[in-house]
Amino acid sequence: MTIGFAPNLSIEVSRHSAVINSVKNDIENLIRDKNYGEDISELHIGIVSVSPQFQQFFKPRSPKYTKGEKSYMKEDVQYKFYNSFEYDVRLDFEAFKNASEQEAQKIIAKGILSSFDVFKRFKKFDSNQFKSDLEGLFKAKGWI
Repeated sequence: MTIGFAPNLSIEVSRHSAVINSVKNDIENLIRDKNYGEDISELHIGIVSVSPQFQQFFKPRSPKYTKGEKSYMKEDVQYKFYNSFEYDVRLDFEAFKNASEQEAQKIIAKGILSSFDVFKRFKKFDSNQFKSDLEGLFKAKGWI
């Protein structure tokens, strides 16, 4: 399974971009060779933390599932997806803004773990094992 994060951040929290990328890399290394079921091959998580004055521009998006293979061109770049699922995790702006690097890692980890209800719709995806694997990683890192 592959994973990608798409940060949507206000300038006040953009200093945590490297932390977000680091967490993504740790998860990616953990799950790279794992298969949690045929329903999801690619997972894309939007990490959203925007200041109150910009929240109106970042309305919660519904989770989106692309079954099978899909490709499209945008600005001369071809994008391919296969059994792709994307959804957003909203992080508390004030807590994230004031967080140290270690606190930011914990906020991201807790945000991801608290979002697991989105996987209930998939019959051929072992969300329990996926969550267990992430919990093991996050505990080993001291994030939960």
